[in-house]
Amino acid sequence: MKNYFLTKKCALVFWVCAPVSMHSCSHGALTSMPLSDGGSTRSDLVKLRFLNQMNIPTGEIPKGVALKSPFGGISAAAPLDPVTFKNSDFKVMMLSDDRSSFGPARAYEAVVGFDASGLPTLSINTEIELKNASGSVFEKNSVDPEGLYISPTGKFFMSQEGSLTEADVWFPPSLVEISKFGHVQSALQLPSYIFPDAPPTSGTPDKNNVLQKSGQRYNLSLEGLSGAKGWLFAALEGPLMQDSALATFDNPGFTRIFKHDIKNEPKRESNDSAAAAYFYQVEPLRKDPSFPKDTMADVNGVSEILFWDEFNGLVLERGGVILPDKSYETQLFLYQVDLNGATNVLTCASKVTECSDAKPISKKLVLDFSTIQSQLDPAYPSIDNLEAMFFGPLSPSGAKTLWLISDNNFSKIQRTQILVFEIL
Repeated sequence: MKNYFLTKKCALVFWVCAPVSMHSCSHGALTSMPLSDGGSTRSDLVKLRFLNQMNIPTGEIPKGVALKSPFGGISAAAPLDPVTFKNSDFKVMMLSDDRSSFGPARAYEAVVGFDASGLPTLSINTEIELKNASGSVFEKNSVDPEGLYISPTGKFFMSQEGSLTEADVWFPPSLVEISKFGHVQSALQLPSYIFPDAPPTSGTPDKNNVLQKSGQRYNLSLEGLSGAKGWLFAALEGPLMQDSALATFDNPGFTRIFKHDIKNEPKRESNDSAAAAYFYQVEPLRKDPSFPKDTMADVNGVSEILFWDEFNGLVLERGGVILPDKSYETQLFLYQVDLNGATNVLTCASKVTECSDAKPISKKLVLDFSTIQSQLDPAYPSIDNLEAMFFGPLSPSGAKTLWLISDNNFSKIQRTQILVFEIL
């Protein structure tokens, strides 16, 4: 989750031009990315063409069943049938990162596709209340759902970031297996070094404990979740305290991507279900010469990941700057990553003191979204807070598609934005 308490001025996106809510328009822009093709893996670069977008203003409800709680907060989405990419009745589960504040923690079963004119469609089938291991609905501020992966064998996994309860008590991040009904079944163990040595507190502006020396920073823990070919990948949004500084204007940050074996029972190493961990370098925020003097950097971090085999995938980086007028300008970057050659740092508790020379994941820039800002339609001159990314149904022309969905934070100055790309 990335919270925006400021007026959003502009943000950066793929090729986008949607003049009205719930509608979209096409654009022929191309960029490149690799992709899995059936049972094999493609390592070459393929093309993406932007098809259209859909905007759902905060407060509006998509088509489908009546909802008990406000729609929004989409932090992750995954196909319910990851093997079949038919262009009709393509069902996905969408996870909301509502901490049981606007309604019970929940997910949605939805159908996405295209109408007769080729515009994307979204219809809600079911609203699913998430429940804890005891079978109870999560109390307010007792869960922070962020990532979702559904395996071809029907296993459901969810990551949650950790937060402070109403009583100002810290609950840690977790990676759990859930049922298709949203009930927590079991937990995968996480390395102890990701947990803060001094729990966060509401007594500081950023909620990070001033005594903390190691572990996750507040609201920068487990964020992206993906899987492929029997492996589960979980990404920390930002660096652990003992690994590096945050990625801001002046320096990069080093976060981690964990790799779990879920083909059968998780393989355990030193009582840890992760099979490997790798450093991922988050780039510094761009400091544009045109920024006013008092522009402040927010934090750049990993918003979502999408893997197609055990080594290759996409990483979406998201950050931004706060301008003197208190408006927020988002910076978004999409990278292609390859785990081959990266050092396994699972048993390394600190990059600074134990493995400073470890080789991070290799990455290539797919797109700097600032290069296409001039293409944005004045009616929707910004890209919103993208958090969900998945391979969707076949386009009307029969091509595979990539879908991205934003988290509106239930804010009136944001919306749920859906971007759809055709993979050539």
